[in-house]
Amino acid sequence: MHVKTYQGKNTSEVMARIKKELGSEAIILNTQNTTVDGVPCCEIMAARESNPPQATSGLLPECDPVGFSGWQTMMQEWAELREQCLAVLKPGLHLDQLPSKQRQVVQYLEKEGVSSHCLLRIWKRLRENPDSSPLHILGDFLQTHTWSRYDSGEKIHALAGPYGCGKTSTILRVALAMKRQNPSAEICLANADNYHGKSRLFLKHYADISGLSYRDLQSDRDWKSLLVEQRKYDKVLIDLPGLESRDTMADWIAAECPQVAPRISFHLVLSPLFSSAQQDAFVRRFHVPDMASIIWTKLDEACSYGDLINQSFTSGLPVSLLSFGPGLRNTLATARQTDIWRMIFKHQLPLPDSSKTT
Repeated sequence: MHVKTYQGKNTSEVMARIKKELGSEAIILNTQNTTVDGVPCCEIMAARESNPPQATSGLLPECDPVGFSGWQTMMQEWAELREQCLAVLKPGLHLDQLPSKQRQVVQYLEKEGVSSHCLLRIWKRLRENPDSSPLHILGDFLQTHTWSRYDSGEKIHALAGPYGCGKTSTILRVALAMKRQNPSAEICLANADNYHGKSRLFLKHYADISGLSYRDLQSDRDWKSLLVEQRKYDKVLIDLPGLESRDTMADWIAAECPQVAPRISFHLVLSPLFSSAQQDAFVRRFHVPDMASIIWTKLDEACSYGDLINQSFTSGLPVSLLSFGPGLRNTLATARQTDIWRMIFKHQLPLPDSSKTT
């Protein structure tokens, strides 16, 4: 799917450009009125299904070895097998009941890895609202809450998720971003992972060189002490353990810090590099009651972003932060639906918060 954002003085001017470049079959994904350099501006995100010959013309010569006459036959057989599998997985999904523009959106989301169950719900909503913007419908499946929503009211934040998802680096990115915004802020990094010492050393090292406080949370006494002394800090960020394969975060909290847990805002950290089945398992294991949000990491390493919709749909959690790129600076962005749709439909990463002006 070819996606492009157009800007102009008014809606009619922008729509004329879209029709000229993308044709009458263009799909309007989103429309909003903005201001550029103090001048009112209309911005429309539009899409069109890519032309199959153009989309594959640059790839087939490299992929089709000379003399491999069965290439087209193999591709046709694969397409037929794929359709048969989808017919079994989605018996209630009849794309022919959708307008052409909405049908293209559903087909694209399928390619991005959106689950059959989620696609069926999306299809149902689109069929019931044929005149609605596809992004307006998708917004009901993936909510976003800015980090400031939690930052203003909650003092203690804990990040939960599997090993390798980027919890430790995300905590450091959040802490450094807060320090840049308010150099006088007192921020405490706390490590509750007693199984792996690498996270502890990493957090302690950056706390020492960045003017941050550090605490170990290895016993019930440590947790209670943190609760008493939290008044000394503007923010406390806790790195929770990744746990063994059969353990759950709810059980771990019940055993380690049941009295402190009600005072903590928990966030689930996920990476799109895992399979959808594995993501579902992570959500089941690490989800705790009243969990606040999902934080997505390592977005620059992913080849598709359909799981962002899947996991918000499955868990009911909004997305609060997006993390991407190497290093700890300029690699964090507040989650906004416009940025997420650009990732899904254009594979365009958001700009880091440090590069945005307010």
